Amino acid sequence: MNIKAIILDMDGTMLNEESKVSEELHRYLRRLRQEGLKIFIATGRTLLEIENVVPEEFEVDGFVTSNGMAAFVEKEQLFQHSLEPSLVEGLMEEVQKRNLYYEIHPAVGNRYVLKEDQGMILHMIKGERPSSVEENEWLSRKSAIEEHIDWKRELHPNNISKIYFFHTDKGKIKSWISFLEKLKLQHGFSSSSSTENNVEIMAENINKATGVEYLLERYNLSFEEVLAVGDGENDLPLLKRVGYAVAMKNAPNSVKEYVDEQTDFSYKENGLYYYLSNKFKLDK
Repeated sequence: MNIKAIILDMDGTMLNEESKVSEELHRYLRRLRQEGLKIFIATGRTLLEIENVVPEEFEVDGFVTSNGMAAFVEKEQLFQHSLEPSLVEGLMEEVQKRNLYYEIHPAVGNRYVLKEDQGMILHMIKGERPSSVEENEWLSRKSAIEEHIDWKRELHPNNISKIYFFHTDKGKIKSWISFLEKLKLQHGFSSSSSTENNVEIMAENINKATGVEYLLERYNLSFEEVLAVGDGENDLPLLKRVGYAVAMKNAPNSVKEYVDEQTDFSYKENGLYYYLSNKFKLDK
C-alpha cells in the first residue's frame, strides 16, 4: 500500500500508563515526518488536554480533537462545533441526580465542574484504583481533579465542545448511555466511549472520521492513503474508513474485528513504537 499519512489515537494507543509519550516513540514519529509521512492525532482530548501530556517540541501535521469537534493545523483552527446550550443545561440537571463524574469542556479554556458537585467528584476518585477501571483512565481522572479542572459556581452552556462522563460502576455508565440514546430522539448529538467506564457527547453526526476529512483535504490526501491506529470504540468510524486499520493489542474484540492488523504489544508495553518501527523500517 502507498501509505502517505498515519493517524494515531492517544489514550490506550500513543500514551503509556503514565499518560506520556515515550522518548522512543517521540523520536520515531519525528523521523517518520522527516521521511515525508504526515502524522496526525485524532483523539477525544481537547487541544489543551493534548498540550498537558505531550513532550516539549512535539510536532505533528494536524490534530482532530474532542472526537471530531475541532481540527487544527499548527495554530490554525480549521473548524469548531459546539453542543446546543439547552442540551447542556438539561444534561447537567439529570447527571446531578445520578451522581456521575463529569467534565464540561469549553471550546476555549479549561474543563470545569460545578462547585456544588466537587465533593461527589472527589469522593469517587479518592483512594486506590478500582479493578474495574483501566489504569490510564484512572490516572487521567486523578490528574484532572488535581491539576486541570476548574470548579465553577455557575454553568456556562454556550460554546461547549464536549462533555465527558465517567463512573467506577460500569452498570451506571451503561444506564446513562441508554438514557442518552433515548435523548437523541429529542436533541441532535453524537456519543462515543473509549472504555466501558465512560461516554462522551459531541455535536450530531460528528466523529473522528468527519474531523479527519478536513485534514486530508488540507493536504490533498485520501482515506485510502492513510494508516490509522486506535484501541477504542470511538476510533471505529475512522478505522472503518482508512486504507489500513490497526488495533492495539489492548483493544476490545468489538474493535479488533474491523481492522487489518493488531499490534504485538499493548500501550503499556510501548506497543505503538514497536509496531511503527517494524512497519516503517528506517535506516539507522
